Parts: sequence; structure tokens; C-alpha cells
Amino acid sequence: MPGINDWLNINLVAGDKSNLTKQFDCSFELGNVKTLSIDAAADYTADLIQRNYSDLHLSFSGGLDSMFVANVLTRNQIHFTPIILDWYWQDPECWYAYDWCEKHGLEPKVYKVTQDNEQEFLGKILQYALKNKTPAKIGYIPIILAETIGTGKLITGFGEPFYNSESYQEPMGEMFEIAEHDYYLDLTYGLEHPGGFFNYTPELFFSLIRNIPTYLNTQQAKAQIYGLDFRPKFNNVNVLPWGKYQKLRDSLDKPLEKSVAMYHKSNLIKLA
Repeated sequence: MPGINDWLNINLVAGDKSNLTKQFDCSFELGNVKTLSIDAAADYTADLIQRNYSDLHLSFSGGLDSMFVANVLTRNQIHFTPIILDWYWQDPECWYAYDWCEKHGLEPKVYKVTQDNEQEFLGKILQYALKNKTPAKIGYIPIILAETIGTGKLITGFGEPFYNSESYQEPMGEMFEIAEHDYYLDLTYGLEHPGGFFNYTPELFFSLIRNIPTYLNTQQAKAQIYGLDFRPKFNNVNVLPWGKYQKLRDSLDKPLEKSVAMYHKSNLIKLA
């Protein structure tokens, strides 16, 4: 049950084979949800996280989501250590992460994946996927990063419920999606880590839904609400070199439509 006070429930069960066949779904335990602006909700969320956890680390890809989180933590004077997965397939976003750290005087921890240790890294993803009985997806990357920080507590840029536009011309629209891979850290560690920043509080989650301009493509819309410059999303995750693990990875797959829970904007707003 990710987030504070178990407000968001997911239907995954660690180690349950049905995770690979059933439709991913969520339910919501909502009390009195404050109506806040995105910035106010983000500050509120950051404050709660620092009250509940210490030795904070941020999984910092350099993408718009994790950069927004880094900016929120910084403006609230919350100390954290960025941790960067430096892997050639996401080099362009890594550059943004390194640049941000340099400009803010923070020394990141770096997990370097090269062609020499790549198969070992992918093998770790598969080990967790086999243990939890889920597809082997990018949601397991934060778990591998969490292994490297000892008693530190990991925040990710996961948890925003946005459909990703497939082209510049395609608006994100008013159908929102909650992707199961955003919750693999919670499935593995429970509440040991804060996990996804954007789903930690219902205040932030629903503020995003209310305020994002759905007539723009997803990257434009995110850039606008996060106060960041627009840039495309770099994501080659569907062409990862699984090599000797390809057959095993394919055996854990399930259709994309079963891996996301879809909601219309109006229905989500009614919930809140």
C-alpha cells in the first residue's frame, strides 16, 4: 500500500503468480484531502517525507519528474543525496542529472552500467521479477539502487498518473494511467522507503490531475506544471539488450493494457 497512511492500495501481492495474468488495479482510501496548488502540495509532501524518513536519497534520472523532485527538496532545504544510474541507453537524460548536481554543488552517487556489467545488472532485475512474479521492467531499477545506499531511504520520480504521448502532436488527453511498475519498490520493501514522490500524498497526486493541461503532449504539459524547460522523453527501455536473458524476460511479460489501471480525469476528481 504505497504512500502515507495507506491511501493508495494496489492489487499486487509479492510472489503471487497471478500478478502475471490479472489486470492491475488500484483502490483509494481517502479521508479529508486538502485542495492545494501543485507547488504547495509538493512542499507538503516533501515535508512529510523528511519527517518520516532520514538519510534521503533521490533516484535521479535527469528526466522532468525527478528533476522536479530535486527542485522541490532543494527549495525546502531538505538534504538529500542524488543517485544516478549512468547507463548508455539513457545518456541524454544522465547529462541533465549531472548538470543539475554540478550547478547545485551536490556530489551524486553513481551506479555505472557498462557493456561489461550490463548482463549482470539485467540479471538482477530478473531476479527481483522472478521473486515478486511480475514483468521485468524499469520499476526494478530503484530497487537495485536501494541496495547500494545502506540504511538510506530512497525517493523516486515515480507515481505520476500520466499517459505518455507517443508523438509531439498527440495531446496527453483526459485518460490517466497508473502503471504497476511504479510500485515494484513498494512491493519489495513495503514502507521502508518513501518510494514514488508523486503518489506519497493524495494531495499531490490529485493536484497533478486537476492542474495538468491535458490539451498538450505529456512532456509539454509536465514542463509547464513543473516549471521546467520542455524536452522530449528519452526512453529506450523497450530495446534493452537482454541477451541470454531474453527468453526468461519474455516468460515474465504480460500485455501492456493489463499492466496499467486507466481512469478518466473526471472520475478521479470525483474521488478526491
